[in-house]
Amino acid sequence: MRATYTDIVKAAALVAAGVGLVLAACTAGVGGSTTVATAPSQPTQASQLTEIRIGITGNTADAALFIAQDRGYFKEQGLTLNVTRVQSANDVVAPLGAGQLDVGGGAISAGLFNAMARGVDLKIVADKGQHSGSPVNGFTSAVVLVVPKPDADKYHTLADLKGKTVALASVGSGNEIMLDRGLETVGLSENDISIKTLAFPDMLSALSTRAVDAAVEIEPFVAQGQAKGILVPWLKSEELYAGQEGGVLIFGSNMTRLGHAVGDRFMLAYVHGLRDYYDAFGARHKDTDAIASILAANTDVKDTSLYSQMGFDYIDPNGYVNADPVAYDLDWYANHGLVQQKPDLAQVIDNSYVDDAVRQLGKYPTTTQ
Repeated sequence: MRATYTDIVKAAALVAAGVGLVLAACTAGVGGSTTVATAPSQPTQASQLTEIRIGITGNTADAALFIAQDRGYFKEQGLTLNVTRVQSANDVVAPLGAGQLDVGGGAISAGLFNAMARGVDLKIVADKGQHSGSPVNGFTSAVVLVVPKPDADKYHTLADLKGKTVALASVGSGNEIMLDRGLETVGLSENDISIKTLAFPDMLSALSTRAVDAAVEIEPFVAQGQAKGILVPWLKSEELYAGQEGGVLIFGSNMTRLGHAVGDRFMLAYVHGLRDYYDAFGARHKDTDAIASILAANTDVKDTSLYSQMGFDYIDPNGYVNADPVAYDLDWYANHGLVQQKPDLAQVIDNSYVDDAVRQLGKYPTTTQ
């Protein structure tokens, strides 16, 4: 059964790579584009702003981008965002390589590594969410392994998942790596469970009917399921795989053509937004209501009362990517046959833009412990 599963995942990765090559050769624009309104700060002619085309999923992990745009940080740098909403991070890889998008955000994937190995001009330039929540920094993960509430007493260690059915949004993904690494701590692997792929919203129904025994769920569905008595949060992502990069910002080929100075200006605004996010949802709880209102206006989580119940992933307010887990994930993809040739991470993780932002803003003292 597992051999069949592996073959399916490999085939899907090869199909995705082929689709990426076709898309990268296209010159048509990316659909569904909308321009986010800028904050009403000092008047600036639209023709004076440099437009940055960015592809994101538009969830709460994109908080810093929405904050920076709403509060005028991009406008202060002479930039405006033209936002394209995508279903997953895989959807931005080909348009970034083809110059149809300038910046992309989302989870690290095998498709991203494969494109980099083919020589597509893509750079990982900043953190956009990692599993490093702790009581000290005040963050608690937005990704949680949950179980049905009536069965909560049955689960004490990850060894109790042996032979069980666990829901994942996708296979060959960062969340699968996270679960597999957690299982390793009790001498198990993903081969000892059955994986059922379900969209995050559909996991609540599956948990309520016991169609699955557990699920790797995300916010706001964790908070909603808990409020409805459907599920109980069991293990947070940082307890399964501490430090894993859940999401990153990626610069595409066109950012190289625009020049490093434009990238520096983008990053300065982004890191400014990161620090507002960090202050709001970390240990300081500064200006939380105002930040929640910005996110409610820009994401699908419209109920502002949920923001006090949800978990939020730690994002380094200095913007730096946690490189060691990226290397671990790359090895996992390669060992599972999803990446045939590994790119040189020293060449594709580019801290120079974040370095410049930190020089200008000063280093923000942080801890992930």
